[in-house]
Amino acid sequence: MGESLRLSDPRPNESSARVPSLLQKSDLFAFLTSLADALTAMFGSACEVVIHDFEDLNSSIVHITGNVTGRRPGGTLTDLGLAILRQGQVPDALINYTTYAPDGHPLMSTSVFIKDSNGSALGCICVNIDTSRLALPNRSAPRRNHNPMETFADTPEAITRNTLNKLLAADGVADVRTLSRTQKIALIQKLDHAGIFFLRGAADIVAKLLGVTRSTVYLYLRASTSNTNQEEM
Repeated sequence: MGESLRLSDPRPNESSARVPSLLQKSDLFAFLTSLADALTAMFGSACEVVIHDFEDLNSSIVHITGNVTGRRPGGTLTDLGLAILRQGQVPDALINYTTYAPDGHPLMSTSVFIKDSNGSALGCICVNIDTSRLALPNRSAPRRNHNPMETFADTPEAITRNTLNKLLAADGVADVRTLSRTQKIALIQKLDHAGIFFLRGAADIVAKLLGVTRSTVYLYLRASTSNTNQEEM
């Protein structure tokens, strides 16, 4: 976390010595940590602020305040975050969207993505508010995004299992053991599109959940990629 981010100089006519052109990534995340602490101090424990560093998606949570989703530092990026990174079109922010806590009650969430001068996503800061515990004067504020599905979990295993279960449920499959080879290839493709294979060790996790070997997962992944390329031709 010692790399530098180049920022544009808002006052090009002034001496560059007065406006630093480089900002250490560690300094940026230190500032975000202070911001997260201040927000939770302002709104209380019903406001959770999470800082993710995309350098390691398996343990992307580098700081968390409040207690809304039950996660801890070292936790994994959510399935929504993985899917956004996999699609390659990272927005500047998702504002006022509804998510759900692990116990099922709704939350109001906002996620702002941290990018460098080239537009590459470095991380994000996410605010999750339990509106049942905190009365907000702007709860009726217009939502600027549709409500995407997001799962909060601490580990790559939990994120992968939840994503797999959602995909199976959407296809009406009750038992993964009933899937044919073709269906498993299609399932692997969906997991890939969901960004699951961005996680370190994902192939081993998926292999265990599907009851196949790690090499079979890679075989199915190559087959799904080949099918996709043929469809695009």
